[in-house]
Amino acid sequence: NVNLIYFDYGTAASDQEKKSLNNFKDFLEKHFGEKANLNVSTRIIDFNDIINGSMKLINSSYLRLKDKNAKIDNTEAENNSSYVPYRNTLFMCALGAIIDQDIDDKKLQGLNGLDTLFNENIEIIIGLNLSEGQVYLDNGIVWKENMEKIVNYGGKHFKDVKIITPYIHKTKINMLKLFKNKFGEELLKEALNIAFSCYFPKDGKPCGECGGCKLRLKAEKEVLNES
Repeated sequence: NVNLIYFDYGTAASDQEKKSLNNFKDFLEKHFGEKANLNVSTRIIDFNDIINGSMKLINSSYLRLKDKNAKIDNTEAENNSSYVPYRNTLFMCALGAIIDQDIDDKKLQGLNGLDTLFNENIEIIIGLNLSEGQVYLDNGIVWKENMEKIVNYGGKHFKDVKIITPYIHKTKINMLKLFKNKFGEELLKEALNIAFSCYFPKDGKPCGECGGCKLRLKAEKEVLNES
């Protein structure tokens, strides 16, 4: 089973990102569902209260990400203007808490914890990558290793969760090249068509000017024009 999880904390791009989440569910089922025996579901977690409460008074970049009329910063995406402190840490702790609660819910139903609930080890797959890991500590290997311990030992139940980071030593351009080499350029184009990278969309479409848009255009130009 694959559960695609989106944390909604009210950014200017959240509506488009949630559409992208559902589109990727359809994409995975269409191309890999039967072949890989995938059962794909989605889950949207409302994180507005948590992020709002902890960030709105202290972090200007978070407030900027919520502002649909923000002045565009056209530098590349990996910079402090788009950083929300402890965002990835809060997300992972929330996932640990959800798993903990799911175990209790199953036990209340007379089921036997993890073995019955999951039938296999739990894996949280997160797209940490070298491009962001060079800038943010919460995208690096040390953070990943320590978060795995916190998720497993931080709650009521030991959970034996594995945090999987297949791209932690790859840049975003390398990630696109890897996909293209394995699945072909046409499937990559289809995936890119439903992905959303813009921080400040205009009328539901990418602005083409923010760091996320510029980094994506740079990567697409290099990978898709490659022979």
